[in-house]
Amino acid sequence: MDEKQLFRIAFICTFIGLIGVIAASQLIEVKTISIEEAKQAKEGSYVKITGNVINIRQTQAAFFLDVADNTGEITIVAFPDNKGLIQKEVLPAFMDKGSNVTIEGKTSIYKGMPEIMAEKIEAISF
Repeated sequence: MDEKQLFRIAFICTFIGLIGVIAASQLIEVKTISIEEAKQAKEGSYVKITGNVINIRQTQAAFFLDVADNTGEITIVAFPDNKGLIQKEVLPAFMDKGSNVTIEGKTSIYKGMPEIMAEKIEAISF
């Protein structure tokens, strides 16, 4: 085999591998954990929680939701984005105090306090 053939084979295998990884990532379901478990998770961990919105604050840069379950409460930081997660200066109708939500995102620490940087927010009903 010459270098050109090896390069083609390597390229095709890489392409097939990437498609496989993307497909597999769509099938992986993140397990819902309690807020207390999320607060104890390593910084940068991807978590999924469910809780009740107990407070909402808004700045020009972000929305801050305080969400609670029976194990505790945590602050959720949601930045407006171009994918429609949250439109700048407009909270989705389901995000009122008392709303039940599921949040997915990465844990972080801000001023010594744990929080979740939201990547996905959905309304739920019990």
